[in-house]
Amino acid sequence: MRSTWTGVVLAWLSFVSPASALARAQDLAAPRRVARLEVAPGDGQRALLAHDGRRLGSWRLTADAAHVTLDGRELVLPRLQEWLVSSDGRTLVGVGDARAPEHPFELTVQLWRDGFLATELAERFDPESELTVGADGTLALVGQRAGERGQPLALVVAPDGVLTRTVLPPGTTVHDPVLVADGLLLRSAPLPGHETVAAILRVDALGVHTLVQAPALSLVALPGRDEVLVHERAALSLVDARAGTVRWRFEVPLRPASERAWHLWPSTRGPVLALVTAGLKRRGTTEEPRARLELFELASGAALASVALEPGGPPGHTRLWSEGETLLVEGQELREVFAW
Repeated sequence: MRSTWTGVVLAWLSFVSPASALARAQDLAAPRRVARLEVAPGDGQRALLAHDGRRLGSWRLTADAAHVTLDGRELVLPRLQEWLVSSDGRTLVGVGDARAPEHPFELTVQLWRDGFLATELAERFDPESELTVGADGTLALVGQRAGERGQPLALVVAPDGVLTRTVLPPGTTVHDPVLVADGLLLRSAPLPGHETVAAILRVDALGVHTLVQAPALSLVALPGRDEVLVHERAALSLVDARAGTVRWRFEVPLRPASERAWHLWPSTRGPVLALVTAGLKRRGTTEEPRARLELFELASGAALASVALEPGGPPGHTRLWSEGETLLVEGQELREVFAW
């Protein structure tokens, strides 16, 4: 039986001429592994990550505060359980419940700019609510107020402090907020007993509308582009974030190692979608499954390479980012650097 990746490549090659298909097939070479570095053991510090995967600082919790290190400065902030940062390092967002650090019952959301508290949202939110911070410091939250299950909403706080609140279709759960193309995209799924359809929704100045119907498992941002990835159980699609046009779609089962396992790599071969996948642990064994680095051409979705990664701890700790033309894949214990 032919492999999944062979099927993906053949599906793409069927759209081009035989001559170009042959040239394309000969070009499917894996990138070079140019470095392999051990990651220092953690000391209670957690990475402070921008939306593009870059580590801009770190933070840790003590008995009475959150200590955030950013640009060489340490900020002592409220003891909230999660901290996010904008790409320019100016905006910090804290979310959590200082009264119940291990199992929060409701979430407080604070927005700090340049080291000062700019906004604390008046509402308290359900623990399953999700947030993101845009490159310019815009904050977006999707979820529901504490105790109001099945009544989702979206909140957007612009850099100037203007807050926009939008009611979302009732009877749904909402996840994966993505700020893109002058709007907010999110993934919705029906609650049991409701007749709503799983979809990717777009929230903008015109209101709420369905961008594309899909039983998605995740919605993935592509920094700097007006497109998003829609990951389903056995398919992957590239979708225009304004019109909902499907650029390409492949029937391929993928198991991302973590929510940080996706990255748009500006390689020497053009924009490449990088994904680290994790295999399933075999019954009766204690050995962790080998993670793999899968590379796709962003323009077409064509599979470019599949590389086995060195064991570096549980795949769930994986994150990716790029520096110049190199791609960095970091696990709990090991960092690997790749280049074409």
